[in-house]
Amino acid sequence: MGTSLDGLDLATNQKASRRDADSQGFVTDYGTVVRREQYERLERRLRSDGRERIDMTFAEVSAVIGAALPQSAYDHSAWWGPDPKHTQAVWLGAGYKARPNLTAQRVTFIKTA
Repeated sequence: MGTSLDGLDLATNQKASRRDADSQGFVTDYGTVVRREQYERLERRLRSDGRERIDMTFAEVSAVIGAALPQSAYDHSAWWGPDPKHTQAVWLGAGYKARPNLTAQRVTFIKTA
């Protein structure tokens, strides 16, 4: 149940904001929109690097995309999974799979072919 503020239901407004953002990217847990174009910066970085194995901290990934990673990236390995429908899974297009270490807040991108 949302909290009312000046007669507005905050939960309803947050859901609407998330729906609006879904067509362009997604809303992080902090309310910022991370657009597909921002994740494409990571794809370009991986393509240009080209190594078989690329290790990055979550902070380095954030720096490349120019936005904070959502909390789910820190909490759920599935966020780093191989689902091409996920906005953030640009590593697939660059020919990599992601292997996160949530405890260490690091990810290893491994060349797939």
